[in-house]
Amino acid sequence: MPAEAATTRPAIDFSRPFLPARLTTLAHAPSWKSLETRHQLRYTQLYALYLNEQTVFFEELLATNVLPALYQRPDRIGEELAEDLRRFEAEERRHSSWFREINRRGDPDRFSLDEGTYVFIPADARMRAVTAWFARRPFAFPCWIWLMLLQEERSISVARECLAKDSGLEPEFVALHRKHMADEVDHVHWDIKLVEQVWLPLPMWKRRLQTRIFGVMMAEFFTAPKRSLKTSADTCSPTNAHERGFSTSRSSADTCSPTNAHERGFSTSRSSADTCSPTNAHERGFST
Repeated sequence: MPAEAATTRPAIDFSRPFLPARLTTLAHAPSWKSLETRHQLRYTQLYALYLNEQTVFFEELLATNVLPALYQRPDRIGEELAEDLRRFEAEERRHSSWFREINRRGDPDRFSLDEGTYVFIPADARMRAVTAWFARRPFAFPCWIWLMLLQEERSISVARECLAKDSGLEPEFVALHRKHMADEVDHVHWDIKLVEQVWLPLPMWKRRLQTRIFGVMMAEFFTAPKRSLKTSADTCSPTNAHERGFSTSRSSADTCSPTNAHERGFSTSRSSADTCSPTNAHERGFST
C-alpha cells in the first residue's frame, strides 16, 4: 500500500491494545498484575510495534536476498516453484510496506517508511552485512528455509489471536493482520515445497550442521528477546516514562530469559515447534 494512503486512513485508537497481552513476555510475569492498566496497555502497544518491525526485517531480508537467490536457480527448484517465489518476493515487499506504514502511524517519531531502517533491530553494519551474506546463499545454508517457515507460521498464529472476536484490539491493527494472513497461507505451502526440493536431498551430516546454525539464529532472533526489552526499557526510562505513559518493571528481565521464552509467548507457532522437535524430525526430514 502506498505510504501516502496513510493520510486517508482512520486515526490509530491509542485507548486500545495493539496485540493481545498474552502474546507478550511481561504479561506472564508475577508483577504484571501490579502494573496499572495504562502501563499494561502501553506495553502491549510497544510489543506490537516490535513484532511488526521484526516481521519487516525478515520479509525485507527474504525479498532482497533469500528469495532471489532461490528463484534464480530453476534448475534446482523447478520452473513452477521459481515463478511462485517471484510472487512470494513481491508479496513480501508489499507486506513490509504495510507494517512500516502502521508502525509509522503508531509512533512517527521513531519509525521510518524507508527500507532498511529499524528501531529494535540492531543497526550494526557489520552484523547486517554478515546476515545478508548468509541470506544470499540459501543452497549453502538451507536453514533459511526453516526460518522462513517458522516466521510465516508464527505470523499466522499471531493473526489468529488478533482476529478473535473478543480481542478488543485496535481496529487498524486487526485489519492489518487479516490481510497479511491471507497471503501467508500460500507462503507456508511454498516453504514446504522448498523443504522437499532443497532440504530433503541433503545428506544427514549437512542437516545436522544446518540444525546447529538454525539454533544460533533462533537464539538470536526468537527465543531470547533482548532488543525489544532494551528498547522498551529505554522508552520507559524515568526521563521518558511520564510523557509516554509507561513505567518500568524489574521483573521483565526475568521474564525474557531463554529458558522461559517459549512458554511465555515469544516463540514460534506450535506447528513450527512440532516440525523441528526431535520426535517428529525423522518423518519430516529434519535432524536435530
